[in-house]
Amino acid sequence: MTAAPEDSQTTTSLNAIEKSKQEHGDLSYYQGQRQEEDLSKAEKIAVPLRTGESAKQVPAVLNGGASDEAIVLDKEDPRYVERKVPDREVVSLNATFMFEENDDKVKIHIKFPEKEILETGKLETEFWERGLRVHCDLGKKSYRFLVKDQPLHAEIVPEKCKFRVSSDKMRLVLTLVKFEPDERWGRLLHKEMNQHTGWN
Repeated sequence: MTAAPEDSQTTTSLNAIEKSKQEHGDLSYYQGQRQEEDLSKAEKIAVPLRTGESAKQVPAVLNGGASDEAIVLDKEDPRYVERKVPDREVVSLNATFMFEENDDKVKIHIKFPEKEILETGKLETEFWERGLRVHCDLGKKSYRFLVKDQPLHAEIVPEKCKFRVSSDKMRLVLTLVKFEPDERWGRLLHKEMNQHTGWN
């Protein structure tokens, strides 16, 4: 028996694939199969330089991987975008505080890792009805205490709130004045009741 020519077999195979796609659409086995792509003419992608660097030769990215070739980045090219590198570290202090309250006030004691921070840093505080912000800037590093996304347990009177630095320079004490003096907070942040478990 004479075998069918190779071209005839290929044509039959392709016809079967097209028939399957026509009959089954997106559910066809062949629909999800990735077709081979000709990447021989793929364009090289320039990697942007970091802030402060001058144009230099860097490895080009070709076909999803590193190429042996190199290109020169041109800052005059309209496609050039300079990558911004953060020039300072921000340390959150949201996990280093203590909370206390009395009838009309709430106090927050924020602990700093070193006394030099409060001694030499530029300190800023901001209060609003259901939140507050503390920021201590030391140039290359800053420390932050923020109540924003999850609000305070209840409203405060921002213009009456104040702060002080402890004598050992290790703690910042915030005094929040309650909008409702006799309201019991019990916690600093507001929590919604879970509709499934009933716990908050």
